[in-house]
Amino acid sequence: MTYSYIGKMAAYERDRQGVSAETVCKGLCDLDIYNSFEKGEEVGDIHVVRMVLQRLGISASLAGRYLCRDEYDEIYARFNILELLRAGRLVSAKKAVEEYENRYCVRGNRLNMQFMTYMNARIAQLDGDTVEALCMYKKAIGYTIEDYGVAEFTCISIYEYFMLANIAQLNAALGNYMEAEKLYERLLAYCHRRNSDCWTMACVYPKTICEMLDINTPERMGDYDRQVWLNECNAALKVLSDTSRLHYICPLLNKRHTLLELLGEEPDKQYDSFLEHYEWLRNRYHVKGELLEWYPYYNSDWEFYPVEKLINERRKLYGMTIEELAEGVCAPETVSRIINRRVSPKRSTVEALLDKLELRGVLLEDVMVCDDWETHRIWDDMVHAQAIDDYVTGRRLNEKIAKKLDVNIPINRMLLEYVNVGADMGIEKNNYEKYALLHEKMLGFNIENIEKLTIFTRIETMVINRYFYCMDKVKNYTKLGVYESMCNTYLSDSGNDRASATNFEGTLTRCASYTGNAARFTDSNNYSEWGINLELNCERMHCLSTIIYCIPWNNAECGNSVSDDDIKMCECAYWIAWMLKEKGRMKLYNGWIEKHNVCLLYTSPSPRDCS
Repeated sequence: MTYSYIGKMAAYERDRQGVSAETVCKGLCDLDIYNSFEKGEEVGDIHVVRMVLQRLGISASLAGRYLCRDEYDEIYARFNILELLRAGRLVSAKKAVEEYENRYCVRGNRLNMQFMTYMNARIAQLDGDTVEALCMYKKAIGYTIEDYGVAEFTCISIYEYFMLANIAQLNAALGNYMEAEKLYERLLAYCHRRNSDCWTMACVYPKTICEMLDINTPERMGDYDRQVWLNECNAALKVLSDTSRLHYICPLLNKRHTLLELLGEEPDKQYDSFLEHYEWLRNRYHVKGELLEWYPYYNSDWEFYPVEKLINERRKLYGMTIEELAEGVCAPETVSRIINRRVSPKRSTVEALLDKLELRGVLLEDVMVCDDWETHRIWDDMVHAQAIDDYVTGRRLNEKIAKKLDVNIPINRMLLEYVNVGADMGIEKNNYEKYALLHEKMLGFNIENIEKLTIFTRIETMVINRYFYCMDKVKNYTKLGVYESMCNTYLSDSGNDRASATNFEGTLTRCASYTGNAARFTDSNNYSEWGINLELNCERMHCLSTIIYCIPWNNAECGNSVSDDDIKMCECAYWIAWMLKEKGRMKLYNGWIEKHNVCLLYTSPSPRDCS
């Protein structure tokens, strides 16, 4: 069932875009294998699936988050190398790359060889050997795109895009400006031509613009070109705003400021103030560099869990014995070996076990299970509508989604119920005790059982978050400790919290908010500090303004005098909300600043002056 959904989605998108199967799979797998994939058969390599989706402009997250042992161990080894590189531990990174090569490249797997070569290129670059790094980058891209120097780009993944951009960047560093500019121009043309999802564009579009403006600087342009590049900068900023991302935003805004100056236009006080406050935040939390320079492969959708752990946790939660779980699927001894990760199970076996645990379709879960990419885009629109309390549009879009989803899949049923109840809450705006109970019932297990789990589906996390939102509304914090246990599970997995930021950020933000509302101000500030660090290091701003605001609010509520830093933090929250066009939050934060800014002076324009 799993690959039938994802194969149909790939086939539909390929046909809609008028791209041949040969173009999509070239350098990744044989055409026969790809054709089998579109028909719903397994391809045998998670990296092939992820890169196929990205080449079609679809988020790789739709390939699933739950992996069997062998796939999980291999992909985690990749993540470990990236973590070592970001920490600057080159000796350890070299050793980890050698271990990866010995374990995963002995059979000549093309994509594993590409990753190993790519990491060696990164190490050479960080070691200062630009010539060797460029040579290795060219070798790495050659595994999947042999003719990158001459052909126009029709289908490339984010992973391949970054390798190509690295080649252009190092060519420029070595003085090969013409070669670098030609490659960048083809990458920019790809951005303009492709109908990729906005998260993909957020990763590649701002980077391309910034690095092209490093080669052809605004100072050397005429006014016509300056206006063209100003428009490019504005388009890139819109993509970042639409996706709540902060990738390359500092260099992007600095270059935009320069373009405005050279065009003789008035400075943009709002963007300038946003940049000042964002840079202040980064300095305060010692955040350096650009995330995607370190995580070019995983970008915004690296989040993987061992499926065997998911199966075992749910088995225990529902009180099922190994024999009961195995019945009708395989021998109990086989299930025992699977959940103890002594063997890597077949995907069909995993699907059967998940089906018995009411988790059918979870291997392809990304909020919903659907073979239509357009439905996922409708979901994004619905989320945006409800974020501004437009529940009329939200209901209309939900009705469209409901017609597309297979309600025999428990995840889809929960999603539709969650949206409908949310719309009712938005209209009624009271009786939160009732809605808390509805969400607990929707979840399918008592809220206290959160403490027995470490892995949740996306929709379960959303339901749990809203349950505690309702409890906060009625000031009932008797079960807050249960929620904190869920948050602390992520915090205890040091380093891996960045990998699960999508699930973690909302829970962490709410823990900060709810503990503050419960007058546990120190705990709230601790959660806030963790959350701000996470958001800044992952270059995300979906929850950033809320979690920033917790700190000055706590400090004022606990009786401390409001400091310059508190005012500055609240200003930062305001400008993040401004970037996201969240007018309600902007009003809230500006009101707090006006209330507490009686005797404080600050050099930047106040939010009320710039709005």
